[in-house]
Amino acid sequence: MLYLLWGDIMASTDAQKRAVKKAQSKCDAIMLRPPKEEGTAIRAAAAAARQSNQQYILQAVQERMRQDVRSPQEAVRDPTAPSAGGGGILSPDTIKAAQEAAQITGEALPQFVTRAVETQVQRDKTSLLMGIHPATGERFKKERSGE
Repeated sequence: MLYLLWGDIMASTDAQKRAVKKAQSKCDAIMLRPPKEEGTAIRAAAAAARQSNQQYILQAVQERMRQDVRSPQEAVRDPTAPSAGGGGILSPDTIKAAQEAAQITGEALPQFVTRAVETQVQRDKTSLLMGIHPATGERFKKERSGE
């Protein structure tokens, strides 16, 4: 017979106890103590997403960690710092426009920017195949292969 205790399974046999202990040994324990209103909001958001509180919080943290690798805001603050994907930066106006567009589409900023870049790459390839420089709109004097 198994009993629930503090979100974990309390085993009734020695074999079950060993299995639970082994599974728990692979996990870290991080305690959060948000203000009551925030805790209520987190629980409600997790329920609305049909996730456990742990799943919801871990997903949010993982998304934040991916964004923090090199956020657009960081690139604006220090344009000389290397970024995870290269050396370019976005202007504050471009970042703001991307944030607004991402919000409209319901995407996180990194996903929106990734999609926008992938779309532009395809457009540039099409332009090159047509013999048009994608950035200037000028026709190439010589036929280009669009590699």
